Amino acid sequence: MQDIGKYIFRYADAKCHLWNVYFKDIMGDLSACEPLESFEAIDQRLFFALVCEPLGIECDYSRGADYIEDMVVKTHCIDQIVILPRTAGQEISILIGEKQGSNTAWNEVKSLATAGLSFGFIELFQWDRYGFLNLPMVRGKIRACPEHPEYVGREALIDTFKIAFFLEDAEATDDR
Repeated sequence: MQDIGKYIFRYADAKCHLWNVYFKDIMGDLSACEPLESFEAIDQRLFFALVCEPLGIECDYSRGADYIEDMVVKTHCIDQIVILPRTAGQEISILIGEKQGSNTAWNEVKSLATAGLSFGFIELFQWDRYGFLNLPMVRGKIRACPEHPEYVGREALIDTFKIAFFLEDAEATDDR
């Protein structure tokens, strides 16, 4: 697997800079569509241009991380981007998502073993999306969790400094 952290963090830096310098202070009423819709369109193109295109990742990111299909809120996970804990053989604290209708409740899991733990990439995350943006967390989908196999397929929030980003080899993707 190829380490792709520089691509993800280049995108994060560009997104944060654009929001913090050019959009944050002109955001008034959150019920107004503009300039939020314009920023979201720019964000999707930034992700494509700075991450997907240079890495050869084919994905339809035009709909964003969450989208509605057949009246159901669904999540777009980019399986080719693999998230792994930086420290193997230790433990990590994460938040596990539990769907409650169209919302997600986040429950902390303490002392989860990192051995064999992996996630698919959904998005860079922070609780307050409209204040100063610094994206301290990653939202991912649990792909493997030997300690708790019942967590596989659920969403998780992980501190960005605790993980690394990799591009999954094409052969490994074809085998699934």
